[in-house]
This record gives sequence, C-alpha cells and structure tokens, in this order.
Amino acid sequence: MRSRDGVCLAAALAVTSVLFSACGGGGGNHGGTVPRPTNETLIQCGIPIPASLMQTAGTPIDLSNAQAVQHFQIEMIDPATTRITITVDSTTGNADLYIGIPGTPLGDLNNANFYFSSMGTGPTDSITIDQTGCIDGLGIANNTYTLSDFLGGTVDPIFAVASATAGASYDVRIDCLGPPIDSLQCGVSISASLSRMAGTPIDLSNTDAVQHYQIPMIDPSTRSITITVDSTAGNADLHLGMPGTPFGDVNNASYYFSSTELGPTDSITIDDTGCINEFGIASPTFTLSDFLAATNDPVFVVASVTAGASYDVGIVCVGPPPVVDAPCGSTMTFLSIEGLDTFPAIPDLLNYQQNHYYRVTAVPPGAEMITIFSSAAGTGDTNIYLSGPGIAAGSTVISNYVYDSIQPSPFDPYPEDYLTLVPSGITSFFKSSNTPTLVQYLTSGVDIGFVVSGRMLPGQTNPTLYSLSITCFDTPVQTPLTTTCGGSDSGSLMGRFLSPPDYSDPNETVFYEIDMASVPASTTSIVITIQTLLGDNDIYIAAPGTTPGIPAMIFASLHPALDTDQITIDMTGMRSPAGAQGTSTTNWNIDDYLNATTNISFAVHGFDFANDYMLTITCN
Repeated sequence: MRSRDGVCLAAALAVTSVLFSACGGGGGNHGGTVPRPTNETLIQCGIPIPASLMQTAGTPIDLSNAQAVQHFQIEMIDPATTRITITVDSTTGNADLYIGIPGTPLGDLNNANFYFSSMGTGPTDSITIDQTGCIDGLGIANNTYTLSDFLGGTVDPIFAVASATAGASYDVRIDCLGPPIDSLQCGVSISASLSRMAGTPIDLSNTDAVQHYQIPMIDPSTRSITITVDSTAGNADLHLGMPGTPFGDVNNASYYFSSTELGPTDSITIDDTGCINEFGIASPTFTLSDFLAATNDPVFVVASVTAGASYDVGIVCVGPPPVVDAPCGSTMTFLSIEGLDTFPAIPDLLNYQQNHYYRVTAVPPGAEMITIFSSAAGTGDTNIYLSGPGIAAGSTVISNYVYDSIQPSPFDPYPEDYLTLVPSGITSFFKSSNTPTLVQYLTSGVDIGFVVSGRMLPGQTNPTLYSLSITCFDTPVQTPLTTTCGGSDSGSLMGRFLSPPDYSDPNETVFYEIDMASVPASTTSIVITIQTLLGDNDIYIAAPGTTPGIPAMIFASLHPALDTDQITIDMTGMRSPAGAQGTSTTNWNIDDYLNATTNISFAVHGFDFANDYMLTITCN
C-alpha cells in the first residue's frame, strides 16, 4: 500500500487551491459557483455500506465530482467511544480514503480540509482515530487531532472516498469501540482470550489485544488485593492503573506499574506498603489506602504480548486478621501454626496461617511488668513481633512492629521466645532497649498488640505447636531481702532451666534490694557479684524505678562456664563478665538508678540442680 500524511498531501492541496481559485472557488462549503455535490451519505458505526464510483478523481482530486468522490458523515457516535476505524475495501479498481479536519461540514469541497489520507495500491485502506491521533493501515501517523477533537465539536466527523482508477467498487465500514471494561470482584476468577498483539507502545484502545477490568465492591477493611494472570496460551501481561484512573482509560501514562513475566504467570499485590509484582519488584508510590480512597474503583488491563493469548485472571482480597484476646495471667496451649522455611526473612503478615494476631487485655492499672512468652513444641520455632504504642492489634504492615524476640547469633534459633515490657524499656533474650516502654503502652489508650510468627527449621515439617502465656505484675512476687553497699549474703537454690525464670518460686529465685540510703551520693559504680560454690547461678537486675520484688528484669549475667557472675553499673551503662550472655548495654546507667525513687532490685536465679552462692555488693 502507499500512503501519505498531512505533510505529503500539502503540495497537492496547494495546487488544488489554485485551481479552485481560478474557477471562482477557494474555501467554504462549496466554493463560489462550484455546485454542492449530491454524493453525501450518512453512515453509522457497525453498518457497512457498499458503493461504487464511475470515474477517476484525478490529481488534484475534484471533490465535487459525484462520479469519482463519495462524501460520508459518521453520525450517532456514542460519546463513550474510545476508537473509530474507517475501512475501505476495494472490490474492483482502487479507492482511496481521506478524512476531514474536525468540524469540517459534510460535502466540503476544500481539499485543504481533508488533512490525512490512506492511499493504498492494494485493496484495503484504513484510518484509525483514537486519543493519540490518527494512523493509517501502514502505521503512518498524524497526531494533530485526536478522537476528543472529533467528538467534541458541533459537526460529526466526515471523510471522502475517491476512486484512484477509472471507476471502483468498494465496501466502507465504521468500527467504533467503546470502553472495554469488565468488572471483576474479589474472589472471582474468569477465563478470557485476546486475538491480536498489543504492540509497543501498547494500544490500549485495541479490544482485540487489550482487556480492561475494574475491581468493584471492595470491602473497606481489605488489607491486600492480589491480581493474578495465568496465561494458558501465548503470553499476556498485567498493567495496573493509578488510583482514580477512569474505567476504560486508554492513556498509557495512567498505567504506572506492570508485571511482564516471560513465563505463564503475572501478578501484582497491593497493600499498605505499596505494590509488588511476582518478581519482587516494588513501588511504594501508591498504597492500598490510596486505591480505596479514590472516587473510582481500581482498574487494570491485560495485554497480549504475542499474536493472541488465552488466560485466567482472578482477584484475591485479604481482609483483616482475626485478633485473639490474650488476658494477663492467661496461658494458651496446643496452638498450631505454619512456618516460614527460610530465615532471616520478613514475615508475610498477610498470611494468617503463618502469623497469629493477639492483643493483651485485662492489664492491671499499676502494672510494672508484662511478659509475653511463647514456647514451640520442638517441631519448629516461633518469634514475637510487638506493635508500637498506640497501634491497634492486627496491623499487617511490618513497619508498625517496633521490637521482636529474635535472639542474636549464636543463640537463635531457640524454641522459647519472650518479650518483657517494663516502665523504662523492653528486654528479650540477650538484648534490650529503652524504647518502647511499658508506660508508653499503658498511656496510649490502645491495647498492646503483637504477632506470633511461625518458623520452620531445617528437617522440620509444618505445622508446629506452641503455647503462649501472658504474665503481668503490679505487686511484688516475693518480699525481697535487703542488702547494702559493702554488704554480703549467702544462700542455696534448687535450680532448673526455664526461660524466663519462675520468679515466684523462692526455691528457684531469691530477690534482693540494695538500700539506697547506704549508697554514697558520690558513687560512680555498683558491682553485684555472686560466687557459685556448687552448680550455676545467674543474676537478673530490674529496671530503674521498679518496685523491689517485681520481676521487671532488663539485664542479666548469664555466664555458662565460670563460677562467678557479676553485673557492674557505672556511667557507661551495665556489663557482665567477658563471655557472659548479654555482655553489656548502654540503655541504663548508674545515674538512672541513683535518680530513681526506689531501691535497686535484682534477683539471683538457680540454673541447675542444687546451687550454693555467696553474694557481695561493692560501691565505688
């Protein structure tokens, strides 16, 4: 086929204008004395018309020659139309196609008003008009006017068919395509197919190559939406529209995030962290909240990247997780949980088989310690993730979790995990922090939220069983023994290994308090030492300001090999002997204890069997 655009047509139109002027014409609908043509035909979308011409239109084209040129006007166009294609199929001879500028009246005789042409030597000529402009069957484009220009005027679009040979018969038809939208609700999967390739860039108005979808009736409590396209033949890609994109939008710039897997499956998940595809490529530009708050339902398109594709497309919407109340003093056993088989890994908080959600309830108003303790049954492991103060239980956004029970190497993995909140901070196995604090939680007005996350270890199988207990203290569990700077004591404990210790059993743990009246104001360090005569003992120290006898422990000397355990408190913080588990912390120092309104509280815990010990307190 041969084709010309508006630039190529300019020379012929200039010659035509001169000839019209010589005949008294030159512009307007009929050009002076030139008679108005009688070859004017109305045509509608979807209704083909056969026609014929007896003469050649000549060069330049004589638009008034009804024997060589037929004028058409496309009427009754649906305003929602997104693409118009005019096709002329010559059955004998050869007829060409010319489209008028938007607003050109039917039967106009000014060649300059017919700005774009398809002049093929073969049997078919076509012009497609969409929001990018006009393009002919050879791919030659002119973007001067778009479909909006044609639909937005007071005159319906017009075109002319002219015989390039001495007579021609042809069929002319108009294909008008509306917004190609299908509604696909959460939980629904359908099969579909596309017959053509979408091209590059994608022609979003080509319903043979692209299918548009919208996701209506989304529950406002939805936490994530996953769109999945499984290609069963050929290959189809997935493109997500920005929040608020109208249904059937054909502007490529509106589709900002894609999944273009070469394999059979493409997917995009939207949650409150943003969007992520099956490659793990993420975009935080828009979150699920943005989509749910928009005035239009979320939209996406499936586009064929091969010459046709069949596919299954489905929507999975995940609602909020079930949140279980975990009252202070409660214990829950034989809880079954699936687990991640890789570590370290961020838990998939939208997988409610791998994560269980809880809120701590029935907290005593004067609580000085809350411990959350989980223990796996040996077939796997669990970790605890604590929500930040003021964040409601059940959040599925990992950034809302501010502390976890994961133990530092080499102590992890271990089947028992715990978190202990105290008024001035938080602690777990061999680590601690001065934020968040129990005070922040108790004054937030929101129940403490946490997640128990399952984890599988090598050689283990899902699921695993675990138990969960919540311990809260607002009064001492024991009456502490009083000691002083320079003081000493001795005792014997029946130790057994527990995590955390059973502080309420005086045969296993004994509490002490250092009388602050005995501590000189000039003191720069306090050293608590126990010498174990038989077996093994450990020291646990409570947070500054803790009521003595309440096990709000935030640091320990857990020496596994030596017979001496020690905690030193000075201006740098707290430390235990080299090699001890939980070697040091800078979160609390001697000033924190000297400025507190309570005596210093600590406990000696028996680790195994019968344990005799000697205690000394040194103030420097």
